[in-house]
Amino acid sequence: MRRHKKSLFRALSFLVVVSILLSLCPVLPPVLKTKAEYFGDKRDTVYEGGSNFSNYKGVSRQDCADSYGVDPEVTVANPNELSASAKAKCENGQYGYGKSTDLQGKVSYVIPLNVEATIDRGYAIYGIPEDVADNFTHVQPGFKQVSNGYFWASLQSDGYYHLSSPGTGVRGYFRYWGFSQTGSVQSDKEFPPDRDEYAPVTSGTKILYQPWTNSVAKQICAVAESYNPKNVDPNAISQTWQGLSNFKDMKGQTLADAINTAQTQYGTQYGTKITSASMLADYAMISNATPTAGAEVVLVLQEPDGWVHYRTYDGIPPRAKPQVTTDSISYKVASDSYLVKNSDGTLKYDPAVNQDPVLYVDITGKMIDNLATNGNKLYYKAFNYTREDVGQYVVRITSVKINGSSVNLSIVGKDQGAGFERKAVVFVSLCGIIKVVSEKL
Repeated sequence: MRRHKKSLFRALSFLVVVSILLSLCPVLPPVLKTKAEYFGDKRDTVYEGGSNFSNYKGVSRQDCADSYGVDPEVTVANPNELSASAKAKCENGQYGYGKSTDLQGKVSYVIPLNVEATIDRGYAIYGIPEDVADNFTHVQPGFKQVSNGYFWASLQSDGYYHLSSPGTGVRGYFRYWGFSQTGSVQSDKEFPPDRDEYAPVTSGTKILYQPWTNSVAKQICAVAESYNPKNVDPNAISQTWQGLSNFKDMKGQTLADAINTAQTQYGTQYGTKITSASMLADYAMISNATPTAGAEVVLVLQEPDGWVHYRTYDGIPPRAKPQVTTDSISYKVASDSYLVKNSDGTLKYDPAVNQDPVLYVDITGKMIDNLATNGNKLYYKAFNYTREDVGQYVVRITSVKINGSSVNLSIVGKDQGAGFERKAVVFVSLCGIIKVVSEKL
């Protein structure tokens, strides 16, 4: 008897055909982390701070920005939305506020991330209610008293409520928190309805078409005044459409129920329903979103008596998964095999003394997340999984067949760890050689 250390696959090629199906799998986290995972021990239900946002309970502005995946400051989209006090802080460079002028002489105002409000709310909030001019206008009230409201405010000589220290004045909500990642004003879902009684969206309610182009909508909704849909990630609306039932207004009516109940209004025409993501894009505004808290969507509505108002919905949308491809697969079966000589001089395989074969697999593939090209789009990371979300790359053997018949092996369906290599736009995942010992191949 002679011992041959060679490829079993080569030795038995005339007898055995091995078929293996594999898939490359990036292991992604749950649909969305909850904001409670971030600084939960520092969160409370009332605003304590003032204008100095550099640090809150030991959390720096940069650490907060990094944790929520947002910028530590934002440029205001429309300077006219800034209050006089906010512009003064920008002019003087106070508390992280700033001002810049480009070569063409255009002046830009920079507002810092409000660490406390961001931690408490879960969304990226820049500045404070005092910074938003539309909180101080007679067109509609900028503050409403609520016994357990987030802000303390006191009535000043100008006839408006202004932010005050805890325990001073009354508690309530400002119409606008401050500014969002877009540089536009940020509405507050908890702000009480402009009419005394809340009313859900009904069949007589109309949803205004492209409110960012509607003069009436822009007058009553500062989000519409500076909203630019071209700046928002294209997946934001499509992923919102997939998760309509996840979004709720202040009293719990879902966005799905609202758009299924209300009619759309385009000019003087109305009566149709929103039936697709592409239609939703003409009516809904994404006003804020982070990977850790979800997103906020704003609709501008007109009631049967002609009253125009806006409503904010927040919720957790599903995130789009990146494209994953398997580019090449190679494998070999090898073993210390024994061949014995027959009486006629030919060799034969003796399974009684053969060692179990070993399966070697090499798989390469890539994950395309388009982070380099789309990462600058607003809210991209809130609506899309990227390489930054991948906890591990694995290869999964989904089936093994011998001579066309499936073989039940313990390795089937189990994840095998894989390495990765960073490229310019994509991640290339390499498992190298995976060594799997079969039970009986």
